[in-house]
Amino acid sequence: MNRTVFRAPSAVAAGFALGLVAVAGLVVAAEPIATATSAAPVRAAEPGPAADPTTAAVAFAVAHHPELVPLLDRLRKEAPAEFAAAVADLDRTRERLAKLRDRQPERHEAALAEWKLSSRIRLSLARLATNPSAESEQELQQLVRQRAEARLAPLRAERERITARLEKITAQLEAFDRDPEAAVAAEYDAVRAKAARTAPRLKPRSPKPAPASL
Repeated sequence: MNRTVFRAPSAVAAGFALGLVAVAGLVVAAEPIATATSAAPVRAAEPGPAADPTTAAVAFAVAHHPELVPLLDRLRKEAPAEFAAAVADLDRTRERLAKLRDRQPERHEAALAEWKLSSRIRLSLARLATNPSAESEQELQQLVRQRAEARLAPLRAERERITARLEKITAQLEAFDRDPEAAVAAEYDAVRAKAARTAPRLKPRSPKPAPASL
């Protein structure tokens, strides 16, 4: 596989993958994770922005990548530093995606899908490191392919938007070039009509009486 497909992992992502490798029995079920502020298992519903970062980050994982939850539980128990780094990384991702959802909702779903695939890739890399197999390699290749396709989806949408805009501009230019006089006349009529609609309606002044002659 062409190695250029992979992006260089961040320090947090690398530590996250190392934490995966260091924990025995990565993919076995673990007891529900509890946060430092609550002994109850975290619910799948995403909390609001004012929630505790750990609770918010874990709830984000539960909602969008449940496979991470057993890992986070093991990291919390056996590697607190790696757990803190993983939670911080998840919380930054959650906040970034929340802001994107508010500012550019049309891009949110694509960004979330890409994050899910990136997270699954890190998990697949950990499985491959601890238990190399043809199946694990195939799974990783498939995930990388899916992420590459997911990254192309917004570009295709942007190309369609730009193409539609270019077609509209081309049509306007061609209409002007076919009959410049008609185009100018139509623009003139539009300007006069707009002026007539927006001009203040003033009452005509009464003529001043002529001065009396001596």
